[in-house]
Amino acid sequence: MGFDLAAAVRSTLTVMPADELAYYALTGKPEIPFRDRLAFELQTAAREGITVPRDYRRVDIAMLRADQTAAAVIELKSAYAFDALLPAKQPSLVATVQAEIDRCRASTPPKQECYSFCVLGLVHPLDRIPTNLFRTVKYAAEINRILDPFVDTAALAATAGRFVSQTFTERNGHVREIASKVGTAFEIKVETYWFVVELGTRA
Repeated sequence: MGFDLAAAVRSTLTVMPADELAYYALTGKPEIPFRDRLAFELQTAAREGITVPRDYRRVDIAMLRADQTAAAVIELKSAYAFDALLPAKQPSLVATVQAEIDRCRASTPPKQECYSFCVLGLVHPLDRIPTNLFRTVKYAAEINRILDPFVDTAALAATAGRFVSQTFTERNGHVREIASKVGTAFEIKVETYWFVVELGTRA
């Protein structure tokens, strides 16, 4: 098909304000606004005849040829970095992300060339959440419990990233760590790490 999803993810991170992404990461599911911006970046860069709908047949993003057959399908998922680090939480994270990957793979139309991908974002708050924001920031108390024992929070996130890369490479194929971005919301620094799981093509 001749398009570079990794480049589109990097472009999305470049154009999305860091503090805006941090706000989304703390208050809800950042993959939803990230998906919308990524879809626009893909449409902007698409060659003539390619259209990029969102929520296409229960898939987050699709890239359709002029004859309306799917050339690529893309699912997005986000999680907290500590979900990838704590043994008690790892099985749930793996199962949830793998379900998205399997659903994406299953949506690939048979008997036509179609690429499939999963874009995964890891959210990592770098500061403790003050109690006055517990009703604003999702899982605030849990974030604080995880951060308290760790002095080097950057090392915590890097370890989580290695777990994600290794786990989903073993299960699915190639995982590319694309980029990270640090922003601030409510005076809390937040880093997001983004990966592309390349699921291959069906022809």
